[in-house]
Amino acid sequence: FAGGGLRDIRSDGRVHPSFLQDGTAGARPSCAEPNFFNRLKGRDDASRELGNMLRACHQALPGWTFIEADMGQIEIRLAADLSRDQTMIAMLNSGIDFHTQSSGMFAKAMGKDFEKMSPEEKELFRDNSKQSNFASIYEIPSQLGFMLSKRLKIDKAAGQALGDVMFKTYTGLRTYMDTSYAESWERGYAITHWKGKPARKRPLWGLGKNPPTLKELEKMVNYDRGSDEETRMDLTAARSTYNIDIQSAAVDIITSMLKPVVDWLDANTNGGQFLLQIYDSIMLMVRDEDLDKTLQFLLPLMRDESEVYAKQNYVDGIPLVADVKIGKSWATLKKVKV
Repeated sequence: FAGGGLRDIRSDGRVHPSFLQDGTAGARPSCAEPNFFNRLKGRDDASRELGNMLRACHQALPGWTFIEADMGQIEIRLAADLSRDQTMIAMLNSGIDFHTQSSGMFAKAMGKDFEKMSPEEKELFRDNSKQSNFASIYEIPSQLGFMLSKRLKIDKAAGQALGDVMFKTYTGLRTYMDTSYAESWERGYAITHWKGKPARKRPLWGLGKNPPTLKELEKMVNYDRGSDEETRMDLTAARSTYNIDIQSAAVDIITSMLKPVVDWLDANTNGGQFLLQIYDSIMLMVRDEDLDKTLQFLLPLMRDESEVYAKQNYVDGIPLVADVKIGKSWATLKKVKV
């Protein structure tokens, strides 16, 4: 596998993949020849080990350091912004970890006391809550519990309880999903948003196979048993009516930052380079002596708090956060506080 990648190395000793800005039906970019978005991503222990070995092949030049900065929980924040779910917005503005707050709320709704759990139980419950939060904006709502039981390898009843409490907690999010589905079905396409205004159209031809409302579709789908109706409907198109907007907005925000980053590197560093954008993260390589000032510039830019560039107001009344890792190879990146 690694040997096959040798052909991707060009005469300058670098790998130059192609990026398709509008490369997927879901409005996200894609990467090809080679696919850096997915090639190095592990799904289990064996593939993660392989992915780590491949990342180790990408090393910074002597005297240089890699920087990888990514937007924290950006899709959760955009889901809150687009849906105007007041519970989500309040949680994100509290300054307390969103997934820990969710854990407490979900546990209480399920008749449990999060504070009385052991540290190990808290960690597991928080991880399950985190996955539930992200899954909620990508799944058919009524099937969230079933999907969680499979993904988290927990009892069906526990998965269903966790799925049910999600939308009892985030009522605004559920309303947004219903509205997005109905409007997309009526038009035949989804619409992405940029700073609160309609932006791009995304055709969803498969919606023609589906009923006009999300609630009707939910009644016809049963993942547990399988059904004839399910095979005749386009569930991917159904999910896309709401998650296209969230995913595309996340990528568009990151993409809009690339030119300011490159301009700043050219003007303020000794040859600092932009290397990759992978969905909601940016990867750079700078000389060691330029590392500190690059971090001091980059993180405020990604948090929309830059003193160099005007505030963009990507989201309404919700703070953006960014985390950063540095290292001498792609495999040895470590998170640092700035």
